[in-house]
Amino acid sequence: MTQRGKKTLRIAEVSLCICLAMIAERVAEAQQGQALPVAVSFDFTAPQVVSFFDDAAQRKQIEQQINSQFITRLQLRFHYWTFTPVSPDVKVTLKLGLRDADADTISLWAALFSGAREIARWEKVVFPPGDLIRLGMPTGKQWLATFPVVFDDGLLHKHSQEILDALKGSAPVGKDITLMPSAADPDVLPRAVLALDSSQYDDLQDCEFRLRYDWSAGGKVTIHSSGISMHAPFAPATPPFDGIVVQLEQWQQGNDTQKIGLMRNHLLELTPVGFYLEAIKGPGSD
Repeated sequence: MTQRGKKTLRIAEVSLCICLAMIAERVAEAQQGQALPVAVSFDFTAPQVVSFFDDAAQRKQIEQQINSQFITRLQLRFHYWTFTPVSPDVKVTLKLGLRDADADTISLWAALFSGAREIARWEKVVFPPGDLIRLGMPTGKQWLATFPVVFDDGLLHKHSQEILDALKGSAPVGKDITLMPSAADPDVLPRAVLALDSSQYDDLQDCEFRLRYDWSAGGKVTIHSSGISMHAPFAPATPPFDGIVVQLEQWQQGNDTQKIGLMRNHLLELTPVGFYLEAIKGPGSD
């Protein structure tokens, strides 16, 4: 390659990097104020069900449609998070599949994962013994009519609290947190603004959160906090939006817990890792 050609290639590579960076920045801006995503992934994992499809392409198409059904229903019931198809940057995933325990029984299972670690698992029988013999194996599109009822009644309704508790324990609602200026009155607890647009997540303004941080002095810190029915501009966003205000109440490192007032001077040494729902209060707590 000539020197001119190499120079042209380098310019093209630099231009591509700049373009990708601009796209990433725009995507990040579009996600500001949104809850962090929880991925949802469905596969026909039962061998005898897989064998009934004509080809893998047809099966994958039906799996994607079923996955969309599940995402819609999860979003309606657990709207504090954003449910999405699997992507590389999502850390928490709800995986679903079918299990053929024996020749006559097929069950739908759902398991919540944080990375590779399984947090919890639930299961609901789709076809009890005798049903497959009597009704026959559903065709591809018949599955689309089968799953909504099984998923709503068998998993979401029956295990709603268990699924909510598992999400609260392992799926952060958001990441970015900014400290508000200290009040002149030392008796007023420190406050922070969570990167959740209050116009969409107003029903979280009275909830309790645990805020996770890295501490420059070493180790991880959890701060327990409560919403105080207030909004304030989340200034780092472009443009700013009104985030949810929480008051900081307890500082926890390992098993050591103390009042936030004793650690007030160390708050600026913390780097946010994420914030989690601890207790749901106010509208939407039912």
